[in-house]
Amino acid sequence: MKEEKQIHKSYFDALPNEIKMEFANAVQDLNNQIVKVADEEGIHVAISSVHKFVDDEVEKAKIKYSEEGKAISCKRGCSFCCYIHVDISPPEAMRVLSKINLTEKQVEHLERQKGYNLNNWTELPYAHRKCVFLENGECSVYEDRPLSCRKYMVVNEPEICNTEHENNVTTVAAAGIVEAMCMSSALAFSSASMAPLLLTAWNSKPEEIKKRSEEYQQRVNKDKNKENGYDETGGAESDAPETETEVLS
Repeated sequence: MKEEKQIHKSYFDALPNEIKMEFANAVQDLNNQIVKVADEEGIHVAISSVHKFVDDEVEKAKIKYSEEGKAISCKRGCSFCCYIHVDISPPEAMRVLSKINLTEKQVEHLERQKGYNLNNWTELPYAHRKCVFLENGECSVYEDRPLSCRKYMVVNEPEICNTEHENNVTTVAAAGIVEAMCMSSALAFSSASMAPLLLTAWNSKPEEIKKRSEEYQQRVNKDKNKENGYDETGGAESDAPETETEVLS
């Protein structure tokens, strides 16, 4: 958590003095709301709500910049940002790991990264900085990517995001409320560097992760059967109206 405080302090110090208190109050207010939802409806519902909030705000920012004649340079196939340091929260880690099985190669890759944080990340050889979920230039867990990745949307030239040789200053499109939400979430869920947190989750609760992975796969298969017109037994699906809606948290 030491590095989290440094991230927050750096962003906060960069704010104009007249809005620092307003921003700090917003972070505290959002934190209270997140904790309340987590207590009343569960952690995974809270994480889903935070993700949706940030996704919606990023979309608003994209529209705003487009109206101002500024193009968002982020697009499918560009993966420079997948080599920068990323934080993840424990519930985000569990959600990702419930839907995939880490390979031996991926575990080895995380082991190489686990001793590095925001302060010394660039000391890693560039190839070793690659996100463990980056495959063929694309995110293999895109729908469940952590908050740190969801907020990152830039309006500068893509090459500026390339950190292989130097760290450049990028122009992030998202509004301050997104940063406030991300800070609030980090405080509420104790976010930390992704590699060690993923390894801890993977090694400490393999049976729980395996169970959630199997449950998720069953739901995916069920949805596919419905799309193809089959019920769970493989027969033709009935035209009777559904009486229950299943929600994947």
